Formats: sequence, C-alpha cells, structure tokens
Amino acid sequence: MIQPDGKIVTGGVGTASLAMLRFNTNGTLDTSFDTDGIVITTIPSLTSTANSIALQPDGKILLAGNAGNASVSDFVALRYNSNGSLDTTFSTDGIVAVDFAGGALSEIAYSVKLDSSGRIVLAGLTNGLFGVARLQNTSGGTPTPTPTPTATPTSTPTATPTATPTATPTATPTPAGFEGDVAPRPNGDGSMLSADVTQLRRFVSGLDTPNAATNELQRIDCAPRASFGDGVVNSSDVVQGRRYAAGLDPLTSSGGPTGSSLVPESVSAVFDDVYAYFFGRELRVGEAISDDRTVEIPIEITPHGDEVAMSFTLEYDETRFTNPRVVLGGGVPEDSTLTANTTIPGRVGILIDSTESMTASAMPQRLLTVTFDLIGDGESTTAVKLTGSLAAISISDAAGNSLAARYVDGNVILDHK
Repeated sequence: MIQPDGKIVTGGVGTASLAMLRFNTNGTLDTSFDTDGIVITTIPSLTSTANSIALQPDGKILLAGNAGNASVSDFVALRYNSNGSLDTTFSTDGIVAVDFAGGALSEIAYSVKLDSSGRIVLAGLTNGLFGVARLQNTSGGTPTPTPTPTATPTSTPTATPTATPTATPTATPTPAGFEGDVAPRPNGDGSMLSADVTQLRRFVSGLDTPNAATNELQRIDCAPRASFGDGVVNSSDVVQGRRYAAGLDPLTSSGGPTGSSLVPESVSAVFDDVYAYFFGRELRVGEAISDDRTVEIPIEITPHGDEVAMSFTLEYDETRFTNPRVVLGGGVPEDSTLTANTTIPGRVGILIDSTESMTASAMPQRLLTVTFDLIGDGESTTAVKLTGSLAAISISDAAGNSLAARYVDGNVILDHK
C-alpha cells in the first residue's frame, strides 16, 4: 500500500506473528514508524498472518488476515495509529477477531476495505465459502459476519458479432419495450440497431444518464440476460446489447431491477480482491511518465484471455491535472472501440469494448494511456484512483457476464519546477 505522502506500507508474517513495515520514498525504513520502521504484533498462543492492508482517511492503518492454531483459524483485523502503535480505541486493544457462526474450522480474511459509510469490510474464505464481515469503525464495534457461498460461472462464452447483421432483429414491441432498445431516446423503437449499441456506450461511460420518467434504466441494464440485468450499468450491458443487435440472442421484453444496485462498491471490491488473490486478473494504474508540462498515466491489465469489454472511472486531482486525452494501448484487440467521458473535472469515464477477446498474458498489458497537462509547480505525490463513480467498474466476457478482478490505484510523483 502506498500512502498519499508516498511512503510504502507492507505486511505479512514473521515467525508466526503479524509483521508490518513502512518505507520512505527512497526505500529506507521509516524510523518514525515504531522507531525502526518495523512493527511485529503477536497474538498470544496463536499463529497469525497478514493478507491485506488499507489506509483510513485519518491516517490509521488497517491490517487483515487470520489468527489460529493447527485446528482452527478466524478472521482478524488490527488497527494501528500512524506511528505504528496499536489503536486502543479499536476494540480496546486494537485487535478484533471474527468467528463465523457454525464453527468453521478455516476462516481467512484476504481483503479489507472501507465502505461509503467508513465501516470496515473484511472478505475471505470460511470453510471454502466466501465470507464477509462488516465492523463499525468505532471502539467496541460489533462484527457482523455473513458467509456467502458463490460459484464460478460454468457457461461458455459464445462469439460476439464481427459484422453488421444482414437482418435487423425485431419483434412485436411490448408496452415496456425490449432489453437494450434505447435509441432513439427515451423509449426506443422496437428494434436493435447499431444506434442502440452507440447509445448504450454513452450511458456506460456516463455521457448520458437514464430518463427517470420512463423505464429507460431497465432497458439499459440488460446483463446478465437471465435476470434482465443486475441494477448496475456497466460494460456487460454493452456486450449484451451487441448480442441483441447481431441476432445472437432473441429480443427480450424489458424487466429486471427498476433502480440502481444497492450493493456498495467496497463490498464488490472485497469479493473481487479475494478472486484476484487466487486467479490473478488485475486492472491497475501503471507507472506514470512526466515532464515540465504533461504527465502520461498508463492503465494496465493482466488478462486471462476472455475479456471483451471493460468500464471504469479514473479519478484524478483536478488542481494538478487538466485536459485529459485518452488513447488506446497496444494490449487491446485491434477492433476495440473507446468511449471516454472527459467532461467532468477530476474524473474520466472509460469504456472499451471489442468483438475479439484479449490475449491471455502473465504480464501486464497496456489498455490505454491518459495524458494530462500539469497545473502549478513544485514537488508532490498525487493519487490516481480506479473507481465506479462515473463509469461503473466492470470487466465482461463475450456472453455479457461480469468477470472478477482486482483494481489497484496508483500515485504519481511530480517534480514540476
């Protein structure tokens, strides 16, 4: 984890205890962190491991992992002050253990995040099932574990359209209209054409917003097809719209959720982090390159080979960066379409979709590069984040299914004199 000041915090296990280290930007241990840059925390009679770190807005550090013995282990969360000492306002001693109902033998937290209300969310595995616990971010907070079984989709993606269909998919319109039929606005026209796909791209990238006086949101949110959407407008909806337009799937009367999903982005993120821990798909902010006038920020992905579309928002500091320009990178298929919303300062909504899947690679591949003009002078470290605040975070396969991934923010170090 990189702090806003550029210092690096990492954690793990040291002789059966939790270990955490903080480094200065030049790679030396930070002696203001527990005097030597190293914090070792031992939970008596238990073996402990740290798997994830998060930083609170107030500078306190969260560490999550597991603690147990040869027979059982539980989720564990620890909170430290910015100087490396345990925060005794967090459950009196800075340590919270979560034992899920049912006496699960193996419970391991792999990710820790803060939700929009500042509560601490842990996610991991409990006897092979996904488990989530949410803690109040106050002293004496009560954990609320909710083990949630999930399964990896077994459906095999089919090919997406590679050419304009020779026949226009049509059907008898219903009062509610068809899934994906969004052009012309706001009611569609009972058919699926390239104009509908273009309009879906505008919705996903945040260039347009749904008309609340109609069921436009229901028709936009067309993936997954089996459930008539999921309450989230993202890249999967563009893929499903393309399938309707090409006649790969029959037109379907509009249905499904009538409003946006209530699942917090932070909760989705912890599930994605758990998946990525085992399977490795990662979308991240790469290493930036800057000169006296501009900065180039790459966005990279470690693809599995089934990705055909993705959407996300790049958040940046509008007091340091301006005039964003987005260019596709060499890691995307040649026929990829880029839709970028650069109209709102501080955020860029991005959608990339293609008829071809990405090529699997164990090494990060460049999705795109965003170039900014610099504002002001002086040295600073500026955070650049991947969020769903404008264009929802999503990666999709050729069948319109959402694919789990880890999203990693970055920091840009500026020395603009």
